Amino acid sequence: SVSFYITAYGEVLPASDSQAERAHRVFNRVRAVADKSSKRLPQLVIVNSEADPWALALPDGHIVLSRKAVAICHHQVDVLEAEARLAFVLGHELAHLAHDDFWHREVYAFVLNTPDIKKNIAVGFQENASRAIEIELAADDAGFIYAALAGFPVDRLVRTRNNKPQFFEYWMRQSHRRANGRQPTTSQRTQLLLQRLNDLEEKIAMFH
Repeated sequence: SVSFYITAYGEVLPASDSQAERAHRVFNRVRAVADKSSKRLPQLVIVNSEADPWALALPDGHIVLSRKAVAICHHQVDVLEAEARLAFVLGHELAHLAHDDFWHREVYAFVLNTPDIKKNIAVGFQENASRAIEIELAADDAGFIYAALAGFPVDRLVRTRNNKPQFFEYWMRQSHRRANGRQPTTSQRTQLLLQRLNDLEEKIAMFH
């Protein structure tokens, strides 16, 4: 539950940190347009973990964002781009909440910390790896749509400018994700969202 993370790291309140306050404002805008499960009301908690950027959705309805993740979203970009980054990261986790995407994270974490049974069910995880990647790509797609619907400039997330890496490459490089076959690659994520952006632009042009 969220109390574990608050006890372990301490909560960063919006009133005490301008970046945290911006993250909460972005969250409220994205939550307003996002799909929701009737089982829970999404809530955001930012914790004072500065070691690595991470974000996760909990079964109790909370999204926990590390302070480092908030800082990464603000790194060397203007406010509009920082908000777009936050909107996507939060939208991704809101999609996990809406679709009850918890089992693969919980079981995988258990296996990592239980060496005696790791070999016995490794095969099962390999079989489920493609499904886990599908879940992550679907959350990317939904998070991108939520951020766009909430009015954030999502094109800045997937287009390289001024010789700077696009956001996914930067995020994954900073977050030190394990190459375990259960996370989609940067290329997979970018290709999907570029296609989604093209689709949106075509529909907007037709609408106008």
